Amino acid sequence: MIRRRSYLRLVAAAALVVGIVSCDSVRPEETGSLAVEAYMNTGLRPGPVILRTTQPLDAEGDLFDGSSATGGGVDLVINGVTVEYEEGSPGHYSPPDEYTDALETGDLFDVHVRWDGRTARASGILPPPIRIDSISVVAPGEPVEAILIDSLRLDSLGVDATTGYIYPIETTAWWTQDPASGPDSWIQAQLRPRSQFSSVVVDFFLLPEQVFAEDDAGSGEFAPMSWTGLYAIPVDRADQSLPSHELRIAVVRSSKVYADYATTQFNSDGREPPSNVEGALGIVVGLSVDSVVVQVDPLAAKQQTFAINR
Repeated sequence: MIRRRSYLRLVAAAALVVGIVSCDSVRPEETGSLAVEAYMNTGLRPGPVILRTTQPLDAEGDLFDGSSATGGGVDLVINGVTVEYEEGSPGHYSPPDEYTDALETGDLFDVHVRWDGRTARASGILPPPIRIDSISVVAPGEPVEAILIDSLRLDSLGVDATTGYIYPIETTAWWTQDPASGPDSWIQAQLRPRSQFSSVVVDFFLLPEQVFAEDDAGSGEFAPMSWTGLYAIPVDRADQSLPSHELRIAVVRSSKVYADYATTQFNSDGREPPSNVEGALGIVVGLSVDSVVVQVDPLAAKQQTFAINR
């Protein structure tokens, strides 16, 4: 069973990325650094621009606990036409309600920000839309044993470990490469089961998410593109059947700038995320998103194929 959901919204794009957190490691300013975040989605009206500030280096509390940057000004320039943004909720700036024009493939845009005497700017281009064509899910006939590491106490080198079982499930998604996609086209693919396995240690050995150049996903020019990932569903016993569950598969098409940022988010090593904003920190990019939800039925065949009807 397939249930289409309207994930071609900025909310879906934001669900694939974590909110930006950065620190000012150069100079301690009274108000910290300005961070700008915006995702322009092909086929939709221009998305919001979010302004935040990081804590100054000499402030008490969490350095990464920033606050909304209110009272600023934001302009979006699309193909030479300026759209003045309005502040709604604190730090969230959006185009006026009467502006309903949808962004199209190849649109060039610039975001200009003014806040607290500072200015910032970033630019991007809208990629072609992406559409998942079909999905294949392959589950083993029985679960495998796994060690679930609940905590690691580095001070005593002790590990609390519990023996459990998982079904490692291989999932492949296919889509068609658009002729307008250039060499800078990158893909973020993601598997999110409703019954999510909680161990980041096991996920490290699986592949529920990946970022890669789109050209690496096909066998030839404009041939069907594909990506195969692996996620886990936990069970209590070795003789327990695979539980029925929902699986959300999402793909994002964007640029190398977004790819670097997304990679930093799910492979975080404490370093400051990359930024493409002049005069501030942050990420401002064009992207396209597609997402589907399928019902994985344990009573069906070990391999289930879902054709996505348009």
